[in-house]
Amino acid sequence: MWELPASKVHEYLPGNSAVRSGCYDAAQFSLSYQPTPMKVHTDKLMMRIGGTFIGIEFCAIGLYAILGAPPEVTAYAVDRALWFGISAIVGGLFAIALSWLPRRIDNIWCAPPRRNWRR
Repeated sequence: MWELPASKVHEYLPGNSAVRSGCYDAAQFSLSYQPTPMKVHTDKLMMRIGGTFIGIEFCAIGLYAILGAPPEVTAYAVDRALWFGISAIVGGLFAIALSWLPRRIDNIWCAPPRRNWRR
């Protein structure tokens, strides 16, 4: 049977420094933890609407890539356009979902930098 070396025992005990420093969330390890239901947040509305427009644009580019190939194009180019279009649509759907579902979107969509008007 495998044994833990005596020098490493303290790393796996509940009171180790990683747990005390807050690297682990206690709710992850609790058996009674219930996640909150998903809801649409409406704060920072301009940033959320901007992210939604980016997602819609990605979906439009994906649809154009799938449906917009002329008949003179080779089968290889049509196949590449199809998979690019699918990838763009998936990215657009993720952008739309990530614009409205997370509570804080500062880590997803970056706010424009503040300008120093006193120069």
